[in-house]
Amino acid sequence: MDHVVSCQECLAALESLRELDGARKSASGGWLKRLQTSLSPKVTVPLLAGIAVLTLIVIGLRSQSNWGLVVIKTPGIDPIGSQTTDALPKDVRAVLKQVLTTHRIDVPSDIQAYDPNAGVERGPNSSIHLKSPYATYIATTSITFKWAPVPKASSYKVVLLPAGGPAITLSVANDRMFDYAKLVPGERYQWQVLAELGGRSISSAPAAFRVLTDSERAEAIAVAKILNHEGLSAGIALSHLGLLDQADAALAKAELGPNKEAAARLRSQIQAKRIKPSR
Repeated sequence: MDHVVSCQECLAALESLRELDGARKSASGGWLKRLQTSLSPKVTVPLLAGIAVLTLIVIGLRSQSNWGLVVIKTPGIDPIGSQTTDALPKDVRAVLKQVLTTHRIDVPSDIQAYDPNAGVERGPNSSIHLKSPYATYIATTSITFKWAPVPKASSYKVVLLPAGGPAITLSVANDRMFDYAKLVPGERYQWQVLAELGGRSISSAPAAFRVLTDSERAEAIAVAKILNHEGLSAGIALSHLGLLDQADAALAKAELGPNKEAAARLRSQIQAKRIKPSR
């Protein structure tokens, strides 16, 4: 590069290159071929070497991003600055940029976290631990409640308490899950599991979740589709939208890729925010 800058012959060649490039539309052949044929090898070789070095420097700079992330123009990895983010809502684009800059991820403030392992023990070695859903939003009006089975329990009941209505008690045949398809968009719920065990009842601690409104659901579906439902950016966006189960799944997949350390860190932050301190 120093040779190109100091060599008068090389500088003259660069000026010739500008002139050749300006006339390329009316002339036959590419400017590179014409340059090679119009200059001596003594000038052409160092000039082309300098161009190659500049190209490599630009590529190297563009491959860097915040937090040491690898910028791959693929949805779900790190589309910051690519055409992918242009289709995202403005608030989601802002959150992606913020998280990649601050290395910290947030969840909606109205999500109240309950520890699913904080089963209320009502007998020796007996408790019920809720698995999902807890401390999250969900995008559909149907849900599968899941919990850890209790040894020797004879029956179970799921108690569902809408924020705007009376409790709904559902008898359950299965010992670890129950499907329910009558949730109301925009409604917030708490739920518990009751188990009959040898003539006495035990219950879980409550867990909370909220169903997205129709407009929130439409936005979530669009964002997830743009980001291919997986990867670091999808995990960040889904967390911002409150879909923490889906965010966790997306970040778990991202842990298998080039951004695995960042994904693991964000996933750990989300999990910590979902657990309420023991009382």
